[in-house]
Amino acid sequence: MQYWKVAKLANQLYDDWDKIKGNEKHSQNYKDQILKDAHQNRKESEEKLLVYKSIVKRANEFKRYYCEQMSQLLKRLEEHEVERIQSLKAAADKIIVYETSYEMNNKYDAKAFVKVSESINEDRQIKFFKSKVNLMKTYDQKDLQIPVSPTPSNQHSKHQIFGIPQKQLSHKTDDSLDEDMQIEMLGGRLSNQSLTTKLTDPVSRKLSDDMEGFLREAIFNCQATNEDVLKQFKSMIETNSGRIIYMKKLNIFRTNQQCALQSRENYNNLCKIMMIMLDECHKQMDVQCAMKTLVFSNNFYIENKEAGQRPRDYLQNGISQHEIWKDFKFWERAIYEQIQCELSEQKNYVELDKNNVTKQIVFAQLCSLQHEMLCFDLDKEKIKDLIQIFCHNYKLIQKDITDLNTRLVNFGIFEGDSTPKENYSNYASGQIQSEAKRGVPQWLKEIENYDVNPFDVQSNNLQRPRDQMSSSMSFNDSSQLGISLGNTTANLSMTQQKSSESSKISKNPSNAHLLNPNIKSSSGVNNTKEFSEQRIQLPQTLMKRGVSMGSGQKTQNFIYQKP
Repeated sequence: MQYWKVAKLANQLYDDWDKIKGNEKHSQNYKDQILKDAHQNRKESEEKLLVYKSIVKRANEFKRYYCEQMSQLLKRLEEHEVERIQSLKAAADKIIVYETSYEMNNKYDAKAFVKVSESINEDRQIKFFKSKVNLMKTYDQKDLQIPVSPTPSNQHSKHQIFGIPQKQLSHKTDDSLDEDMQIEMLGGRLSNQSLTTKLTDPVSRKLSDDMEGFLREAIFNCQATNEDVLKQFKSMIETNSGRIIYMKKLNIFRTNQQCALQSRENYNNLCKIMMIMLDECHKQMDVQCAMKTLVFSNNFYIENKEAGQRPRDYLQNGISQHEIWKDFKFWERAIYEQIQCELSEQKNYVELDKNNVTKQIVFAQLCSLQHEMLCFDLDKEKIKDLIQIFCHNYKLIQKDITDLNTRLVNFGIFEGDSTPKENYSNYASGQIQSEAKRGVPQWLKEIENYDVNPFDVQSNNLQRPRDQMSSSMSFNDSSQLGISLGNTTANLSMTQQKSSESSKISKNPSNAHLLNPNIKSSSGVNNTKEFSEQRIQLPQTLMKRGVSMGSGQKTQNFIYQKP
């Protein structure tokens, strides 16, 4: 725009000069000025023309660059669009495959059910289902009036009867027959449904009412449980149906959040009831009811108001000494039944992966029940033998077997391992404290086979992980503490020797100066300063547990911490 303006002005000046150059009316100076202005405007127009050409050139270059970039972007957009369409097609194919597979699975389940139904053609099997017919009947809720003696807490209340179904209640009945495996599976499912099925048998309804009233009076109304009352309760749970009703009643209290017992008398009453229940379970080897009792014992508790005790005292502490928990035959049967119960609940469409699923279920059940046995402080060797039998029978892989053995060995040793819920109540209350014995510590015995000194942190050949050697302990003022760690406090000048040699120091009285810095050596040199100037590395297992330090018969609990 500027170029055309200057060029137009220059042309106009040239035209004016042509008009006046022959005219004598104008002076020569005026003519020269017009010509000079015309030349100047022409020069400016040429400069503007150069600028204009450069701008046009840059515009053309940008246009070419724009075309190249747009072509690439359009190409990428086309590729993305193709990819999106392919993804939509793949998603549609997956939906079709899923729907087809779902339909095929339904057909497979239907065929399996037909096959099971066809096998139910014998009189004894029909009798078995007839014995279960009461489980499928219903009746009006109005008939369920609980005859409980009126008290201020319940005279205007209607009590709920049925709670949430529990999978692991026993599904055996007194009239059950020797069914095939398929019939047992169906019977087990019917029996699991019985927790929410209304009782129409008058005898069962009366037993349910009596059980409801007995438990409420004993657990919540502080009624004294004398010998006659306990004998009556024992007679009610002699049958499997009575034990199932008892479990349902406790389950009702649990689901209604009535687990907190109000007094120590209620706590003791429920402990007596559970102990009688366990006696009957042990007598009849009712594994499912016994394990469910163990579960309930972890739900019901009493608040401890005294200082220095655990906040809650669970019922497991009251039943942990029962002889059923020490019986390995019971645990063997419990493992078998728990595994079979879990395996029976698997779907038919996992047939292709049945072997792996079975091993996973067996491994999970073995881990759980091994932990329960360890919580009751059973012999680890016997536990290991029992677990190995099931590992061999179900052909578990070596990795799972090693994992089970590791859990067994490390139980209660390393941080993160759990201990019995009520077993460690004494530890929490301070009645039992971990103390190291005099002499060679256990952790040092375990590392005596090392080829290098465990305290030599500079060695690159340590077999112990580096994080277990990172914490250090200062031995300042060790003369006042009177260290009694045995061979762990040997003279640091001997740290290049094997730890097995240092274990002899505590047995030789002549080497007492190596155990106590205040005792002078045979050369008469006191080693207190040498010990106070040194820092040694201790394994992490010693850092995590309380170590007994002291002199003579007096002992102090001293926990080493990282500086």
